[in-house]
Formats: sequence, structure tokens, C-alpha cells
Amino acid sequence: MAVWNRVQEYGEHVPHPLVRLRRVLSRASGILIMDGKFVRILGKSHCLHVAYDTAVGVVNYALDDSENATGYAVMMNLLKKEGYKPLAVVSDGHWGIRTVAQDWNLPHQRCVFHLLRELKKMLVVRGELYGASQVLYSRMKGIWKAKTLEIMADRVNQLRKISFCFHGKRHREALRWFWNHLHDATLHFSFGGTVPRTSNDLERLNGQIEARIKTMRGVKSKASLRNLIKILFYFRDYK
Repeated sequence: MAVWNRVQEYGEHVPHPLVRLRRVLSRASGILIMDGKFVRILGKSHCLHVAYDTAVGVVNYALDDSENATGYAVMMNLLKKEGYKPLAVVSDGHWGIRTVAQDWNLPHQRCVFHLLRELKKMLVVRGELYGASQVLYSRMKGIWKAKTLEIMADRVNQLRKISFCFHGKRHREALRWFWNHLHDATLHFSFGGTVPRTSNDLERLNGQIEARIKTMRGVKSKASLRNLIKILFYFRDYK
């Protein structure tokens, strides 16, 4: 408790990410990774919305009762007031982030890791991939993992040529879903490598938040959580 009290006292004097942004604005990439992290305050679930610039780190956050478009919109409006100019958004595909990206007319990259996780759920049987399902998953994974657009196009054509081999209901549904979402993870080819294909940088930060909260055995108030995450965001090495 003594350690926690010192953390709270110190956190009161740590600047908000928006204040830090004013000093590093010229170095910002404009490529935003956005995600929500659920935390518990006195047993009640809340969502921490985070906006992470790929060059300068966390630039804003918002705390709400659930992950929603309003939380992300509030962050974007505050970033705009600070002179921040977003160029693209990377996310796990949550509807709230998609809505904000559309409202701001920003290109949106779906995280390949999350897409593959959704795809795998469609093909696994008793937690495993078997036979044709394993082959199909491997083909689709190879497409999304392609290092160049030319390689991706070649692999897409190869899959189209053999897609008739996968005639089971599970396979047909997976193929239909894949073709509908293929374009969601191609934006990184258009930005010369500056747009990441995954949201892993922010996922790792979310893991740190979870670990610190677990160490502190939870938080007692929104103010306590804000002080803790301000410290984490401020002193994290974003290099």
C-alpha cells in the first residue's frame, strides 16, 4: 500500500500523453494503432481506449465503461486540437475504430494476427487443424504474410485455382469469409512499409498494463488507474 501511495503521488505530476505530444509532434508518423484494453476497477469492467503513434508512442487515451466509437472519436478530436494529422489507422477491426476511421476518411489496416485468429476459429476441430483445413489455413496465412504485393497476388491466384478442392461446408464458409476480408490487410503495401501489418506494438503495451495492475492487485478508482497508466506511457521506451 505504501508503494501504491507513492505511485499515486508521483502520477499526479506526470504529464498526460497529449502534453508530451506537443514536444514530439514534428516526429509523429501519423500512423495510429488503436485498441481497447479492458480493466477492472472495484470489480467493474472498464475499457481503456489507446491511440499509439508508430513513431512517438502513446499520444492519447480515454477511459469508458465499454469499448465504443465515442471513446475513439473523443481521442481523435483532442489529437486534432493539438495539431496531430492522422494518415492511417491500424486495429483489430473493432466496429468503433472502423466507424471513426470512416468518419475521418482514413485508410484502415486490419491486424493480420487478429484476422488469422478469426480464420483459425472457423477451421479448427476440437482445437486442432486437420488435413485439408490445415492446408487451407496455411495457404491463406501465406497470402496475408506475403512481403510484397506481387507475391500476394501470385499466391491469391494459386489459391483460386485450387479452391474447388475445398468443398466441405466449413471450408466453403472460410473461403467466403477470406475473400470478403482479403483487402482489409493490404494497406501496408501502399505506405512504403511505414504501416505495420499487425497491432503487436500496442498489444505488448496492453500486456504491460495488465501485468502492472495485477502486481498492484487491481485499482480502486479511475483516478488511480489514470495515474498508473500516465507513468507507464511516459516512461516507456518507444524506440
